[in-house]
Amino acid sequence: MPALTGLRFWLAVWVILHHISNKGMMLEAWSNSLPAPLSRFMHSGFLAVQTFFVLSGFVLARTYAQTRWNGQSLGRMRVTQIRPRAVLFTIEEFGLSRQDSLVWTDTLKVRN
Repeated sequence: MPALTGLRFWLAVWVILHHISNKGMMLEAWSNSLPAPLSRFMHSGFLAVQTFFVLSGFVLARTYAQTRWNGQSLGRMRVTQIRPRAVLFTIEEFGLSRQDSLVWTDTLKVRN
């Protein structure tokens, strides 16, 4: 599994490069100055997303394949692992943790 983790890392780097080298982004000029095959490679980062998700699903399936789930263990896992992240994300996105929330600042502008 370490080899898949390494591959997933490079796929994530590819996605990040794809995002910051698109039109209007900070590496646009640099990516356009690259040789055509390398520039096309960077601009096709959407392929890395699909591959990353497939590999992640495989890693998760292998990790939890031996786990016997019942209602209590599944509920415990959801409460201890998933719910805290969901609560923190909700607090951040609705601007309760700070005034300049990432998404809602422009949406919830107060009009005078």
